[in-house]
Amino acid sequence: MPSLSPACTSTVAPREHLTDAPQVFHITPVATGRGIAAARARGIAAGRGQGEFRPADLVELTRLDPTIKLDIRYATSRNFLGTPLYSQARAFLQRPAAEAVLRVQRALAEEGYGLLVHDAYRPWYVTKIFWDATPADKHNFVADPATGSRHNRGCAVDLTLYDLKTGRAAEMPSLYDEMSERA
Repeated sequence: MPSLSPACTSTVAPREHLTDAPQVFHITPVATGRGIAAARARGIAAGRGQGEFRPADLVELTRLDPTIKLDIRYATSRNFLGTPLYSQARAFLQRPAAEAVLRVQRALAEEGYGLLVHDAYRPWYVTKIFWDATPADKHNFVADPATGSRHNRGCAVDLTLYDLKTGRAAEMPSLYDEMSERA
């Protein structure tokens, strides 16, 4: 099996068939002071920034449709930083985005597939952690916390497909979180 860790390089090994234990893309985080816990505390203290924001109407995806499966990688160590960033494995979106995901889930079911969600609403401090920990040459793969991301606004979702018969994730051209041109 090709190894993609610990260093993040521009050379990416070819994909192999998925196993029950999916491969995980890792980077070597840039020094963030006193580690991820300290970065989390600094990010939370910094707040979400200034500007006009849409009123929150966050909807939990699995309450709309329990057949939407979750694999919330940032609630585990199976992510590009190798450490949990969320305290719970849940997925929320603003209502219009959540309803769009629900329509896609229903259409996919007719084709034998379902949605497997890796991330949805993301607190701003996590975006800041990503930016601070990612090497500068890979910043185009993470959102700049100065402007935030669509995840911070509850209108972006990271997902893949799963086969309804087998429950297995469909093979994709790249790994989740992979920082490569292939992704």
